[in-house]
Amino acid sequence: IKSCSYEGAPLYPSDPIEQMECDEMVEVAEDLRQPLLGTFAFQDQAEKEAARAALFTPDGKMTKWLKIIDRMLGQKFPTKVTIGSIYLWSLITMLRQPTFLDGIPADALSL
Repeated sequence: IKSCSYEGAPLYPSDPIEQMECDEMVEVAEDLRQPLLGTFAFQDQAEKEAARAALFTPDGKMTKWLKIIDRMLGQKFPTKVTIGSIYLWSLITMLRQPTFLDGIPADALSL
């Protein structure tokens, strides 16, 4: 966050409450990204795709974080573009079909 707040200073809020909300988006985006990282270690394509698909089952780790994000944005949708909203948007968009990530179910974002 520190380098983003320096490099992306124009997109980092000056208001402390807005900073907290921006930081929260970055943190939840990181939580969303973490389960996916482990799937890059698989050498076998079928194993990799199965591991990724498992993340999006009803009790999967990605599903958990997508539901949290859905709830979070449903309560207070950001009204300004910030480094947090851009980062969160980029990660969620990465999961949309077509995606470069093999094994992501077509309905991954259908909660």
